[in-house]
Amino acid sequence: MNQVHIHLLLNHMPVIGGFFALLILIYGLRKRSYHTQKAAYFLMIICTITAGITFFTGEGAEEIVENIAGISERAIEEHEDAGKLAWFSMILVGIGAIGALVLMKKKSHLYKSYAIIMILVMVMSLTITAYAANLGGKIRHTEIDNTNGSIINDKNAIDDLEDAND
Repeated sequence: MNQVHIHLLLNHMPVIGGFFALLILIYGLRKRSYHTQKAAYFLMIICTITAGITFFTGEGAEEIVENIAGISERAIEEHEDAGKLAWFSMILVGIGAIGALVLMKKKSHLYKSYAIIMILVMVMSLTITAYAANLGGKIRHTEIDNTNGSIINDKNAIDDLEDAND
C-alpha cells in the first residue's frame, strides 16, 4: 500500500463523514440528546484526523501520479491549493469539536450557542472540502471536467450520435 492508496481510501471521509456528523449534530440538538451530540463531535474529530492523513499523503500521491500520461499538472496544483484550505477548515472543525465536548462536560450555559456556531463551521468546512474533493476527482476522472474537448462538448459528434440512433 502506497500513499496514493491511503489518499484515495481516506479522502471521502472528511466530506461524507462530515456531512453525517452535521446531520447527527442537528438531530441531536433537535432531540436534545446529549449522547447523539457527543457522537457527532467524536465523528467530527475522526473526520479531522482522516483529513490530516489525506492531506499529508497528498504530496506522495502527487509524486506517483504526476508522470502518468494525461494527468494535468494544473489540475493537481488546483487540488493541492484547495486541499490546504480544506485541511485548515478541518483543523477548525476538530478544535471546535473538542471545545464542544469540554463545554458539554462542564454543562456550560454557552454550549447551545457554541453548537450553532459549530453547525456553521461544519457547513463552511464541508463546502471547502467538497470543492477540494471535486478538484481531486478531476485529476483522474476527465469525464467530470467537460472542458477537455470531449465528445460531450462536440455538438457535431452529438448530432452524429443522434442520427445514428434514429
